[in-house]
Amino acid sequence: NSFCTLLVVPVAMPTSPSLSSTSSSTSLSVSASESESSFAASVTRIERGDDEEPEFVDGVPDELQCGICLGVAKVAHVTEECGHLYCRDCILGAFDIKKACPYCREPLTDKGIRKSVRAQREIMALTVNCGNAKHGCEETCTLSDLERHMERCQYAKIDCPLRTYGCDAVISRKVLCEHLSACPVAVRLSQGDAALEHEMAIHQRANRGQFIWKIENIQSRRGQACSPGFMAHGLKWCLRHIPAQGGVFVVPVGHNKRASFTLTIFNTNQDNDVTDFDGGWPAAKTSWGFAKFTNPERLGTPGFVVDGCATVGVVMHGLIDD
Repeated sequence: NSFCTLLVVPVAMPTSPSLSSTSSSTSLSVSASESESSFAASVTRIERGDDEEPEFVDGVPDELQCGICLGVAKVAHVTEECGHLYCRDCILGAFDIKKACPYCREPLTDKGIRKSVRAQREIMALTVNCGNAKHGCEETCTLSDLERHMERCQYAKIDCPLRTYGCDAVISRKVLCEHLSACPVAVRLSQGDAALEHEMAIHQRANRGQFIWKIENIQSRRGQACSPGFMAHGLKWCLRHIPAQGGVFVVPVGHNKRASFTLTIFNTNQDNDVTDFDGGWPAAKTSWGFAKFTNPERLGTPGFVVDGCATVGVVMHGLIDD
C-alpha cells in the first residue's frame, strides 16, 4: 500500500527512556524552540539559501537520524509509545497517511508525537564543517554555532557592497578590501562622480519600502519609458514616464487593483525634493499619477537632473476598495 513507500531500511533506533520520556521543564522548552530556529538557519545558510544538510565531521549517530529520510532529524520529534525519532515534517507527513509509527507500525494518536528536547540538544552539539569548506575554510564548530561562524567566515561568498550601484562581483569576504581597491563603482566614487554620489545619497535617504527608479535621458527622450516591475501588497506594479505629459504614472501589472501612493522626485539637495500624494485613484483608470510632475521648469531647476537622469521614488500605501 501507499504507506509502504514511507518505510525505510531499518537502522538502529533509540529505545532509551531519555528519548521517550515526557518530562521537560519550561526552560528546556525554550531552549528547544531556540535550537529549532538556529538549526533551520544553519541548514539554510550552508549554500547561500540551499537547504542541503550540513557536513557532520563524525557523521550522525544512528539514534539521531530520522527513521524516514535517514538524515539528521530536523526539528526532532519522537513517538511516545515506541520512542522512534523522526524529522517533524517527515513524521507528520507519514501520520497523515497512516496513524502508525513508520518503523515498527505501533499505532499512534495525534498526541503520541512530540518534540524531543534531548535529541534536539544532542543534534545541536554535533560538530560540522563550515559550509564554505569547498572554498577553503578548514574551521569546524558545533551545529549551534554554525550560523554565527558563517556570518563572519572569511571564505564566504558575498556580493560587492556597491552592487546596488552597478557592481555585480561576487567575492570571498577575505578579499573584500582588495576588490574595493579596483571595483569600478568605487573608482568612480574616488574620482568624484557626481551622478553616482547623487544616486547613493538618494538610496541612503529613501523611505523603507520605497521603489527607486532612475529615468535616463529624461530631457531628450521623446518616447515613453517604463520602470522594472516592483512588488507591493503582494501585487506587481511599475512606473511609466510619458514625456509629452511630463508625467509619472503608477501602472498595475497583471491585475486591476488600485492603491494610494506617494511619488517623489529627488533633488541633490534633500530639502528641495518634491513629493505628491494621491489617495483617490479613479475606478475607471488603468493607471494613475501626476501630469507635469517632470515638467520642463522643474527639470530645469538645479539638482533634479544629474548626468541626464532624474530619479523618482514611489511608496505604495493601502489598496483602494472597489
